[in-house]
Amino acid sequence: MSNTTSDQELTLEEKGEQLPALDFTLDNAQWLMLTLSAIAFSVYHILYAFTFVVNSDQHTIISLGLSIFLMIQLVEANLDELTGKVLFAAKLVSSALILYITYYFVTSYSTILTRILNYTQQEYVFAIILVGAILLFTYRRYGVFITSVVVLSFGYAMLGSYIPGQFGHSSIQFARVLERTALVFDIGLFGFLPGVGAQWIVLFLVYASLLIEFGALQLAMDFGARMNQHLQSGVPQLAVVTSFIMGSISGSAAANTATTGAVTIPLMKSYGMDGETAAAIESNASSGGQVLPPIMGASAFVMASFLNIRYFDVIVGALLPAIIFYLTVSISVYYVSKGYELSEPASDEHTLETTQESGQAWYVYLPLAVSVLVLIYDLGIRQIGPLTSGFHSVMSLLVLQFIWKMILADDRGETLRDYGRNLGVGLQKGAIASAEIMVVLGAIAIFVSLLGSGNLVQVLSFMMLDISGGLLFPLLLVAMILSIIFGLGMPTVAAYVVVVVFVAPAVADLGIAEFNTHLFVFYFAILSAITPPVALAAVIASGIAEADFLKVAKKAMILGAPLFILPYTIIYHPSIANWNGDTPLTFVYLLTTFTAIVTIIHFNLGYHEYVNGAIKTVAGGALVAVMFWGTTTIQAAGFAVAALIVVAFHYMERNSSKTVAPA
Repeated sequence: MSNTTSDQELTLEEKGEQLPALDFTLDNAQWLMLTLSAIAFSVYHILYAFTFVVNSDQHTIISLGLSIFLMIQLVEANLDELTGKVLFAAKLVSSALILYITYYFVTSYSTILTRILNYTQQEYVFAIILVGAILLFTYRRYGVFITSVVVLSFGYAMLGSYIPGQFGHSSIQFARVLERTALVFDIGLFGFLPGVGAQWIVLFLVYASLLIEFGALQLAMDFGARMNQHLQSGVPQLAVVTSFIMGSISGSAAANTATTGAVTIPLMKSYGMDGETAAAIESNASSGGQVLPPIMGASAFVMASFLNIRYFDVIVGALLPAIIFYLTVSISVYYVSKGYELSEPASDEHTLETTQESGQAWYVYLPLAVSVLVLIYDLGIRQIGPLTSGFHSVMSLLVLQFIWKMILADDRGETLRDYGRNLGVGLQKGAIASAEIMVVLGAIAIFVSLLGSGNLVQVLSFMMLDISGGLLFPLLLVAMILSIIFGLGMPTVAAYVVVVVFVAPAVADLGIAEFNTHLFVFYFAILSAITPPVALAAVIASGIAEADFLKVAKKAMILGAPLFILPYTIIYHPSIANWNGDTPLTFVYLLTTFTAIVTIIHFNLGYHEYVNGAIKTVAGGALVAVMFWGTTTIQAAGFAVAALIVVAFHYMERNSSKTVAPA
């Protein structure tokens, strides 16, 4: 990625995308340390997938320790000031300390296992340091909300005897808290959640970053540019495509909005779209990317481990709802874009900047396609584990990309330098994204381990059942509200874990399949990113667009309204998420669900001159009722009428000279 900004204005992370300078000043030492540690982080995880040099618990310890080490390197010290020099010294000391603690736990692993609940004073100190580091970097990366939730869990565990009513429990001592969070290897920092991150998530995030650096994002952009030549909403659709791809990788709607939105929102504005609408589109697309297999914002791996099923089964089950989700956003964007002339940009100031040239021939991207096919073949046909599948995909990408680039190269020296640079940047970005995910997984692991000290989850589950009267639809409404509340301000994987722990048991008690229940709460945890009052994706998008937050949030909710219906179809038509060759009705339900959502989009976003708000509300409500509770015959008749209404509206619009105003 070319960069014309002066070195003094670059952040450490941005400098890490360049080759280190040869004059080794202290400033460059920070930059070099970040670059080398990030690359070493990714290389270690790739090699582990091949060698399995240590056992899985030790690998989790190493992965989490290296993640904290890398997060320390991301702290930038301004060496022109005394406080910056002190911070730089603190970075060196803390880096060495984290590496030593990691080394100690790895080498003492077998010994520590033999003396459970009989730890040394030094080990308790190490536990305090690790927990403090996780909380610090969770706060720095994700803000006060999720950090406060984890801190409150400490109070819940240690002050349980002071909590009145049925939520109270026997308090546990601080030493036991440290043991549960950082010294017992099967729970807490070295337990289930960070283990999933170390075993599966990191390698796939590195692979995804390499795909992007070698041209996957540029391929999506080229597709969007060609689409813009034939479709009026091409530019907004480009934002949807890129945000869905990046959202699946990033694991955070907020991070996705901040990165892709920084380019796509100004790009849409340059084509004449107002900032509020551009921000609303980006908010929906960035949130929706989290449902997209194969990564699903890193939640696919956690879901597979929670449910004790194959990772491949998760991505297959999540595929059809994800397709509906994407098409819903895409169609909504199409209707919103109808009121704008988006064929030519007002200026060429805003372009999507990548390391690849635009407009390349399709065969340039063959190595990317082959590596993805290798992944599908390993997971779907050979049915081997995600770790080995990920390793095969990474290596096939690196080898085939190198060979293919050399075959096509005019200047092999320049091509070799570009390959090395793309490789380095991809490894670095993958490492940084992975470290951020590992840190928040550690924080949520602390939270979950401390919840086990009381009966909060069971009591909340009983309360949900009491409020709903044991009826499915009221229970789902309560679960939706709680999922949105618990998901506010959290990255995808953290929100998913929290809502599954709190909300899913009550839904599952009514006999709903576990996988469908997990998808239901997962979708609403994601939609919390566009739901006021927090609506974190809308907050960030409105800042980029320089637009009013409340107006952006309102438009985002209007655009995303049909998305709040989709999770219910996963419960009422469970075969959508549990489909196979023996369930042809799955595709009937899929078609009817899609028809219903498209009709609701029509009512929601268009045809203001034909239908008033009251009629649209009644018609939409009737359609939802038919979709959930009607017999097969009633559903078929209802959706046939809906399709006829859509066709009729299209015919009236085509024969009308009026311009439909944007939502």
